[in-house]
Amino acid sequence: MFLRWSLWMLLRLELLMLLFVVDSSRGIGQTYKLIVDDDYNLHEIPRTKDRQPLLVSASINVRNILEVDERNQLVSLETTLRLFWKDPRIKPKREYLQSFDSRGNYTNLHPSLADRIWMPDIFLDHAKTLRTPTFFTKPSSLRVYNDNTIRYSARINFDVACNMNFRNYPADDQSCELKFESFGLQSNQIHFAWIPDSINVNKNIYLSQFVFMAWILY
Repeated sequence: MFLRWSLWMLLRLELLMLLFVVDSSRGIGQTYKLIVDDDYNLHEIPRTKDRQPLLVSASINVRNILEVDERNQLVSLETTLRLFWKDPRIKPKREYLQSFDSRGNYTNLHPSLADRIWMPDIFLDHAKTLRTPTFFTKPSSLRVYNDNTIRYSARINFDVACNMNFRNYPADDQSCELKFESFGLQSNQIHFAWIPDSINVNKNIYLSQFVFMAWILY
């Protein structure tokens, strides 16, 4: 009798764990701050009304240049990157729209929920190393606006390859390109665009052996 009961409990526990895994793979679920479509799937890109590529707008703050490694042709940067896109499947509940900025009313979510919603598969071309300056929690934030706009912001430090030409040394000029791309989606599915006047570069960046000039190309 005891053996049967134990076996039944074990099977029931395994079944519950299986159901939990299946449900979590669908996405964020019905959190208390959000209204989420029942058929939400984090692996599906948000739909657009006109079937145009999903627009992902971005802004970046270049906080500092940590190092210029001429020998290995690497530049280390300290940045904050913000991404904006619309997902009509997710909407904040009215009673939790307690914050406001230039885009409108929004609710804050814990950044860990970013693992349970669709996120742009963005990557930095020619990046050698990416680092997150973490103490206890990752320095990031997640917002959902009343118009279904989602904003994800994160602090990222990275080393990016920069082809350098020293023919005119010591009066040489070096240009380094930062190129953000989608890894798995094509241009007819997603479109990245910089928000006008949203690329901010710290004017107090000081390099002992270089004169830094920021050229912003959209």
